[in-house]
Amino acid sequence: MPTVSVYEGLGAWIDVFDYSPAYHRPRDGRLLVPEDIDGLADRGVRTLFLQATRLDPRSPQGIVGAPLVGRFLQRSHERGLRVVGWYLPKFADVEADLANLRLTRDFDIGGHRFDGIGVDIEFRRDVQDHGERSRRLVELSQRFRQETPGNGLAAIVYPPVLLEAVYPRHWPEFPWAELAGNYDAWLPMAYWSERRQPAPVTGTPTGTPLTACGPFERGLASRSRRCIRLEVWLARPASRTTRDSSERPRRREPLAGPFTTSVPPRQPRGTCCSEPGRRAESCGCCNQSQRS
Repeated sequence: MPTVSVYEGLGAWIDVFDYSPAYHRPRDGRLLVPEDIDGLADRGVRTLFLQATRLDPRSPQGIVGAPLVGRFLQRSHERGLRVVGWYLPKFADVEADLANLRLTRDFDIGGHRFDGIGVDIEFRRDVQDHGERSRRLVELSQRFRQETPGNGLAAIVYPPVLLEAVYPRHWPEFPWAELAGNYDAWLPMAYWSERRQPAPVTGTPTGTPLTACGPFERGLASRSRRCIRLEVWLARPASRTTRDSSERPRRREPLAGPFTTSVPPRQPRGTCCSEPGRRAESCGCCNQSQRS
């Protein structure tokens, strides 16, 4: 049975814009390097979530620069961190998306492999029809699950309350039940720092392990000014049971509470969420939506 222990504990989220020269924008500051993993390890991070593959011309081989990805992977393992390789499918070509997930699963450098695989389910632009996009998502998930029975797979998703109550037109009738049997953990993008008051995170609709994600701390050690997203583990037994996604959530988990002291106060629009007075266009986390 796939293990979900890789998703336990404190973690750091790094995308290609944080570390890959092919995606670097000078205004975002310096790129992260494998040596920055030391700062994460020293601060108690246990899992690195690394975007390892991408579907665009800047990553023609799928892997975002295999030698560099390998160095991050090896350095993380040397410092005792687990590494989850994640990928953002675009759904225009299911075969291409599946190929990149396979690349993530099979990546190996000197015996170092990814400890888990995450599927970042949020891209909508290339397939405008919600029903067709959901159908392709389910197909992709089912096929990859069948090919990868021994790996702990995680679905990186919008929180159910966001899709069903806050922005119901964003992705109508999201296929929660159809996805449930294909993933071992949910990683909802519950950015509580975007709210004026800390708010609890809605429970997962399937009872599978839940990891809440939200940017609440700035910098890697003291060597980087980039905002990173940190993960917080909620221990719950894995289960394959499902329920109708339209049913009201039965339980809310107050995950944000213990971390509110680390959440920077909300700044006026146009200023950085981490540094009062700093312009948002110069801040990595404030520009996440523009960089996907």
